[in-house]
Amino acid sequence: MSDGWVTENAHRGLARTDSMFRSSLLFSLALSIVLPTATHASLYVPAGLFPGDTYQLVFVSDGLIAATSSDVSTYNNFVQSQAALSSITGSGDGISYSAIVSTSTVDARNNAFVFGPVYSMNGELVATGFTDIWDGGLESEINRDQFGASIGGKIIWTGSDQDGYGVSSFELGSGAVSVSGNSGRDGDKWIDQNREYAATAEHRIYGLSSEITVPGSEPIPEPSAVAIWTLLGCASCAAVFWRKRGSKI
Repeated sequence: MSDGWVTENAHRGLARTDSMFRSSLLFSLALSIVLPTATHASLYVPAGLFPGDTYQLVFVSDGLIAATSSDVSTYNNFVQSQAALSSITGSGDGISYSAIVSTSTVDARNNAFVFGPVYSMNGELVATGFTDIWDGGLESEINRDQFGASIGGKIIWTGSDQDGYGVSSFELGSGAVSVSGNSGRDGDKWIDQNREYAATAEHRIYGLSSEITVPGSEPIPEPSAVAIWTLLGCASCAAVFWRKRGSKI
């Protein structure tokens, strides 16, 4: 067997090994870049719910709006635009939001209909259903904005009483003043605390989602786990490469 034949085949082996190493390295790097992005924030699903379960989300708008319009679509459009600012509301996936407000033509209990359990944006149960939310109190305060941040006790335009009906002459857009609630309260004052604030003042409002079904999904690796496996893969490829390179020289 000639030295030339050995040298030529050694180079071919090194070329194949080098190609395999480069491919494996590129694949590992691709994993480290792509997989962690799958863990970015998405539709918020409260703990304890399973695929197929239904629920609704509620938040306090981060933005402010006056209570001068008598058209409920003004407030519905506002909370929908607020929901669109946050990925965890599911707005980008077709989930709609309605304002928990009353005008002279529609009551809050009908405009923002409660189908089942309602959760705030940090997973706390607000109400178990329609009857529970309109019985004069909540299971917990609605004090999280659409991003899940705590906003404490703020003035909330509602135009409604504790039963979800509009308060005559104090609905949104009905006069100089309107009914407001407080996001720091879980009794009836969450929706009906004050009837003295000027309707021209800008305050927050509650936004309630349409009914959401928990999607089925496979668990996604944590970014730290992906990084570890990527490094191990790179190290393994490097070890194979240098071992084979050394054996051919």
